[in-house]
Amino acid sequence: MEENKQMTTNGTELAATASAAMAKAEIESAYIMAMRKPRSWADVRAKIIAACERPVFAMKAEYAKPMGKDKISGPSIRFAETVIQAAGNIKTSATVIYDDENIRKVHVQVIDLENNISYGKEITLQKTVERSYLKQGQEPLSTRLNSYGKMVYIVPATEDELLVKQAAQESKIIRTCGLRMIPQDIVDEAMEVARNTRRKNIDPKAETNKILDAFAKIGVKPSDISSYLKKPIEQIVAADIDDLRQIYTALKDGEARWSDFLEDATIVDGSIKEDANAKLARLIKESDAKKLVDKPAETADADPKAAEISEKKGK
Repeated sequence: MEENKQMTTNGTELAATASAAMAKAEIESAYIMAMRKPRSWADVRAKIIAACERPVFAMKAEYAKPMGKDKISGPSIRFAETVIQAAGNIKTSATVIYDDENIRKVHVQVIDLENNISYGKEITLQKTVERSYLKQGQEPLSTRLNSYGKMVYIVPATEDELLVKQAAQESKIIRTCGLRMIPQDIVDEAMEVARNTRRKNIDPKAETNKILDAFAKIGVKPSDISSYLKKPIEQIVAADIDDLRQIYTALKDGEARWSDFLEDATIVDGSIKEDANAKLARLIKESDAKKLVDKPAETADADPKAAEISEKKGK
């Protein structure tokens, strides 16, 4: 029994040693190749610009999401992946550093092998997902109200669901860290080329149904889009299509949720559609206003001395 335990321990140690040796050899060979074949930024720029001149890529190159009362836009995850590939000699890695039944911690790192510069970040993933309904016999860990006031159930994630969640978070960090290694002027020029490509290839009538179908697949109805644009679907123009494409990219990349783009209360089909947070804020505001109106009478009734003094002053 003790001998078997010792053999298992030795086997684990040998596997760990072999794994470490392989990782070391891999990174050393990557550095050697980077020194032998350094990048040319002129070639990198040409590859990125060429990619942004392709209509299909240009449509996915930029995302837009709300930030306070404004809306910000930036390079998408797909754009960052293409830029990193074009630059070459950039190595990305994601290593699980902690894992238990509730959370998983992953360290994501991006290394410029030519300049020996690295950026990284640690992410913590909760092993749960949100569902709008429960399977038969399934018990939720907790619940919450979404932006439409509907119940959302938090349930344990399967391994496949957790891997999808993990991949999405890793991609965001790689996008952020990888773009820090690319000259900003090249990124800015490429984004402008992508915008021009999108504008040149927009036919509102032909593209409206395509964008509506794409949104419908992620649960956003044409009436929701009409509410966001504050105009009928029939009045959509080229600028609206470009705006909606950036929003769709943000939703697909997990940068934002559709509810983030809606005001607290919007008019849909002649009725007011109010999200849960807006409703709560309105009720609190109405309650506070009522208290202010009722306060003088309540104070006079509750304090006989105050009422007596007020009466004497009146005389």
